[in-house]
Amino acid sequence: FRRVLFRSAMTRRRAFTLVEVMLSLVLLSVVLGAVTNVTLNMQRIYLRQREATAADDALRTTELMLVAVLRSAGANPKNMTGTNAPMLDPDPNNTGTFNGLRAVADFNPPNSSTSDNLEDVLVQVASDTLKVRWTAGGTLDPVAAGVRSLAFEYYASNGVLLTTKTNVSVATRVKVTVTAVEHTRSTVLAQRVFWVNL
Repeated sequence: FRRVLFRSAMTRRRAFTLVEVMLSLVLLSVVLGAVTNVTLNMQRIYLRQREATAADDALRTTELMLVAVLRSAGANPKNMTGTNAPMLDPDPNNTGTFNGLRAVADFNPPNSSTSDNLEDVLVQVASDTLKVRWTAGGTLDPVAAGVRSLAFEYYASNGVLLTTKTNVSVATRVKVTVTAVEHTRSTVLAQRVFWVNL
């Protein structure tokens, strides 16, 4: 009889009580909650860094492309009449603001025609995307996503700001301001300002 009681007492000691089970579940919930919270925070940080990197890439791509386009417009090639006349249109959509650009130049190759690739380039922003038309009559191709706005300021050689389309033909420097969406869940914008000598 003592052996039976001793065995039943040992059997009872090997099992968990309801309080021990509840305490284990509470501790497990706290640990899992902490791990989940850390994981979610790391994921948010990663997404923000990825978006910030994408915005920086969009700004860098826009800068490199605009520098090339503006410098080609200042190449001063011969046009079909034989006179030096590259064209730089700071307001191709006639909005009254210098937030787009059309550059026409006969340089690729110089053959008295501006129908070759890169000789009639149109740059504008639509739907938070930088779009470029590379040839006359071509379609606007997306180049950089997330670009919110472009702003151009044209300056003469004496440093005077040129404010009309007709005066832009004497510009020697261009100040370009580009903004891009840094975070999709906020209104934070990344900005890059750079100068281009024509």
